[in-house]
Amino acid sequence: MFLFRSRRLFSSAAFNTIYGSEPASKSPIKRLFWWGAFSGATLSFIYIYGSPRDTDSRESISEGNGLLPNIKRIWRRMDSGLQPSFDVLLPPAAQTGPEAKPFTIVLDLDRFLVSHSWDPILGKWRIAKRPGVDMFLFYLAHMYEVVVFSSMSQMEAEPLMEKLDPYQMISYRLYRFATKYEDGTYKKDLSRLNRDMSKVIVLGHDPSFSTYPDNWIKAEPWNNDPNDTFLSDALPYLEKKQKSVYESLRQQRLAANNSTIHRVLAKLFMPDLARDADGGEGLMSYEQRKAFISNQRKEEYKKEMARIKVEYEKHIEASKSYLASQKMPLYDLVTKGPQPLPLPPPSLEAPVEANDV
Repeated sequence: MFLFRSRRLFSSAAFNTIYGSEPASKSPIKRLFWWGAFSGATLSFIYIYGSPRDTDSRESISEGNGLLPNIKRIWRRMDSGLQPSFDVLLPPAAQTGPEAKPFTIVLDLDRFLVSHSWDPILGKWRIAKRPGVDMFLFYLAHMYEVVVFSSMSQMEAEPLMEKLDPYQMISYRLYRFATKYEDGTYKKDLSRLNRDMSKVIVLGHDPSFSTYPDNWIKAEPWNNDPNDTFLSDALPYLEKKQKSVYESLRQQRLAANNSTIHRVLAKLFMPDLARDADGGEGLMSYEQRKAFISNQRKEEYKKEMARIKVEYEKHIEASKSYLASQKMPLYDLVTKGPQPLPLPPPSLEAPVEANDV
C-alpha cells in the first residue's frame, strides 16, 4: 500500500512539473468546450432527426418544428421501430375463387417445419425438413389459408422457405418485420392478421402464441428426429376438426371442403379415382382405394399381356404355314424377311405404382 501511494504521489508531482499545476482535461475551458460540443450535437440531432417529414401524419406535421415537438416525434419514431411494420399484416381474405378458404392456419417455421444449422466447414446453412412436411403442406393448402409466421429476419428465413416451399403452397410469409419487440423478445401479434380470430388456428411452439390460448395448438419443437410423425398425425385432426378452436368451427365444417381436396388429388395422381373422390373419403380411405385400384390395374395388365402373347404365337404359326404354302425362296426370306404381322395393341397402359405418387 505504501509503495502504491508513493508511486501515485510521484506521478502527480512529475505531471505538475511538466504540464502545470492541474491537468488540462480538468480545466474550466476544456470542460466548457466539451459541454458545448455535446449540447450542440444533441440539438443538431433533435433538429435533423425530429423535423417533420412528408410521411408523417397530419397531426404530427401540425405540431411544428420546435424543440418539444421534435423530441416527441423522435420518441414516436424510435417506438415505431419496435412495432410491426404494418398495422394490417395480410390483405383482406378472398371471398370467391380457389384462393377463398374457410379457415386460416398459422404455422411456426424454425424447429417446427424445418431445422437449420451453420456448417463452418462448408460455409453454408444445412437445412433439414421435418418428416412428412411436403404432404402436410400440400394437404393443408387445399383446406386452409396457410400462413408461416417466423420471428427470424427475412434474410435468414427466405433461404429456408425456398427449400421448404418450392411449389408455393404457403399463401403468406411473415417474418421479424411483422413482430412486436417487447420485454427483450419478438412477439407475434395475431390481432393484426386482418382475419376473424374465430376462424384462425395456430400450430407451433412459440411462447408468444400463448396470448391466444383458444386458438393455439401447442406443439413440441422438432429435435431432428428422423422418425417423427407429428405432422402426419396432425392431419386427421385438422381435417376432421374434432376439437375445434371454437364451437363455430365445428358448425361451419363443410362436406364440400373435403370433397374438393380429394377431387384435386384424384385428378393429379389417378383419374380412375375421380368418380370416388366426390364421396369425401378420408385420407386413409383414399390411400387404400388408390392402392387397390393400382393392384387391380396390374392384374388387368398381366392378363392383357398374356392374351397378346397367345395372339402373337398364333400369328407366328400362321406365318410359318403361309411361308410354306408360298414356297418363298430362302434368299428372299433372308433379304426381305417375312410378311409383317399386325399385332393388336394393348387395351390398357402400364399401371401406376402406388408408391410412385
